[in-house]
Amino acid sequence: MAERVRWRALALLPTPVEVLPSPPGFRGRLYVKRDDLTSSLYGGNKIRKFEYLFARAAHAGARTLVAVGGIGSNQGLAVALHGRALGFSVELSLAWQPITEGVRRNLRGMIAAGARLHYAPTTIGALWHLTRIARGLRRRGAAPFVLPIGATSAESSLGYVFAGFELAEQVRAGLLPEPDRIYVACGTCGTAAGLIVGCRLAGLKSRVSAVRISGRLLTNTPLLLREMRRVASFLKAHTGWQDAGLVGGYAGARYGAPTREAEAAIAWAAPRLSLETTYTGKALAACLDACRAADAGETILFWNTYNSASFAMAEGFDGLSAALVAELAEPPVLH
Repeated sequence: MAERVRWRALALLPTPVEVLPSPPGFRGRLYVKRDDLTSSLYGGNKIRKFEYLFARAAHAGARTLVAVGGIGSNQGLAVALHGRALGFSVELSLAWQPITEGVRRNLRGMIAAGARLHYAPTTIGALWHLTRIARGLRRRGAAPFVLPIGATSAESSLGYVFAGFELAEQVRAGLLPEPDRIYVACGTCGTAAGLIVGCRLAGLKSRVSAVRISGRLLTNTPLLLREMRRVASFLKAHTGWQDAGLVGGYAGARYGAPTREAEAAIAWAAPRLSLETTYTGKALAACLDACRAADAGETILFWNTYNSASFAMAEGFDGLSAALVAELAEPPVLH
């Protein structure tokens, strides 16, 4: 593995596990895995993946990181902050998404971090810009490294394979009982796939319930199974697991759209946890519903993949609105 895998330490590990109050009607135990604390610069699930992707970029001699996402992308902000800290310049190709306070905060954070932002009103447009940006950088000899969508690849998902081993160590140390179920947000399936494979290899019987936060076209069971097979194949491990649990019904009208269930879950978790409406609020909503229907004595773990570290934000963007973004005729480049 050492000959095939590039890695550099970025995350503060292990992240702690903590007890959460039992929601009404739940007669079991509820815990949270605090991956919001993976970094004091900017935490969340991407940092475990960046340990592999950024090492690969440095090995390739890249000077610029290029990524795609929504205008409120958590990954985009994480790339901007961690990329700058490691000496990379950052170009982000961003697509429209429903504008919430969290989207405004992240967009202002990307600008404050010095990333160049390229806007398109559609995901297809953002992907086209991604290709154009990378091609232009190569022509100028800037050696770009294009991050995969969602920072998901067989190699980067190793971050969550080892997170499964980390959890198993915490169970063996008596920090929590072995969870019956683990609830985690699922977009491009890399985090959930790595975690499922890691839990199985580490000997845990916990069932990972991946909560779908986008449309079925982008997040579905066949894709989750494919990602599991890719990760297991990369490790040359057994690939016969078929127990991928994808939980639907919480995504909302479209990617990034807030839901009443997510907002209620966020309010329930505050001030113990800082969550948002695109990923973790929806995952916690599914987790709390599962608690209410669970058998007595079950142990359920919510895996918090959001960031809780503070970050600088550019001034002057408080008035950003959905109407303003939708009316932009030409994709702007923001500095």
